[in-house]
Amino acid sequence: MTQTGKRRALAMFSGGLDSMIAIKLMVDQGIDVIALHIKIGFGGTKDVSKVMKQRAEMAGAEFKMVDVREEYIQNILFDPVHGYGKNFNPCIDCHGYMFKIAKAMMPELGASFIFTGEVIGQRPMSQRHDAMKQVAKLADDKEEKLIVRPMSAKLMEETTPELEGWIDREKLLDISGRSRERQLAMAEAFGWEDYESPGGGGILEFKGKRKEYFGGDIHTTNNRMELQGVIEGLKLLKEPCDVEVISDSSYVVKAINEWLAGWVRKNFAKVKNVDLWEAYLDAAKSHNVHGTWVRGHNGHPENERCDELARNEAERIKASL
Repeated sequence: MTQTGKRRALAMFSGGLDSMIAIKLMVDQGIDVIALHIKIGFGGTKDVSKVMKQRAEMAGAEFKMVDVREEYIQNILFDPVHGYGKNFNPCIDCHGYMFKIAKAMMPELGASFIFTGEVIGQRPMSQRHDAMKQVAKLADDKEEKLIVRPMSAKLMEETTPELEGWIDREKLLDISGRSRERQLAMAEAFGWEDYESPGGGGILEFKGKRKEYFGGDIHTTNNRMELQGVIEGLKLLKEPCDVEVISDSSYVVKAINEWLAGWVRKNFAKVKNVDLWEAYLDAAKSHNVHGTWVRGHNGHPENERCDELARNEAERIKASL
């Protein structure tokens, strides 16, 4: 409990959209949340702490990072009880280890329970019902049942925070599988645009021909992938054109139509993603570009296909971790 009488919880925070939504679900129920990122060494060497702090705060949580790389290598990496996932990643043992660390930190941080943004069926090894039970055993939580998974809670056995009335089960979700449609719709409803989105895709239509393209980056955001998609499409053009960019990103469309000229005059002062906007200007210099906004997940065929390309690439990247 906090000094103001609010119940506190620790969020196992990856920095991804599911983690952010899980935090928002808890904050909306009056829970004080600390977004705890446990650094074990997977996910690259780039320092993403600033971006993760911004995302945690966007969702309504305080951010805290704990570096356990040395202990993780010694205790888990080379002898996992439950084997490895892809790329030498001991998924189940890794999750259990991180939950055990978080559980040990609960008294110090005044937390009553732990929660995570995991979704049943999203990852083949660590996000299955039986795998989650194994994780609970590794984390010494089989009896206390203090680990909540708000994204899939209605599909799972009730936990202590639900049974004790600390949180309302009816306000939790029943998401399962690898589709991201519900999460993306929620991000739009929350007004979030700058969240992790490792995959992107686009469609170029030119003189009756059509080309689909896609790509990704594990350390990126939705806004950057939306803009990168435009840049890659412009690079494919071999002659000056009148270009209509159709996007569900109000950030990209408004920047192209309204903001960019002012940003250039002010030398991009206080503007995010300057590297990509400079790349856009270079790619667009031979063209007359105009942006058209369409509502996402609203039946626009090309926009829906672009979302599918992005989801497929994001799943491929996450499955490789």
